[in-house]
Amino acid sequence: MGARRHVVVALMMLLVVAGSCGKDSAVAPLDTVAPNPPVGVLTMPEGGRSVMISWDPNTELDLAGYKLYSSPSETGPFGQVSARLLLCPWYYTQAASMDVTYFKVTAVDRSGNESAYSQAVTIFLNGGKHEGPSIPIEN
Repeated sequence: MGARRHVVVALMMLLVVAGSCGKDSAVAPLDTVAPNPPVGVLTMPEGGRSVMISWDPNTELDLAGYKLYSSPSETGPFGQVSARLLLCPWYYTQAASMDVTYFKVTAVDRSGNESAYSQAVTIFLNGGKHEGPSIPIEN
């Protein structure tokens, strides 16, 4: 009878513990919603091969930062420019002279959810001189 009593007590303790893991638990739901893609992305030549890429700041409260991508082709593949998340809605980088460079930006939240790409923007530097508009490319 002693072993049976220990089993009953163990089952009762399990029920008490399981019952306390219900609605009163302070477990936050898993965030799976990505931020909106950045908008207002522009390129601006800064002299020589230097380029500033800027965009409108996202308004999500859980925003962690941004990722900037570049490619020599409008269709990619796009590689990440900086290994770290960018905290400001702008970035200075180098563009290849005599080549077109395309840029896209994503937003990342604190849970690691990454937005879709922003609209692509491009820049062409001809010997350090900017040619053509620095405007978004219509997809």
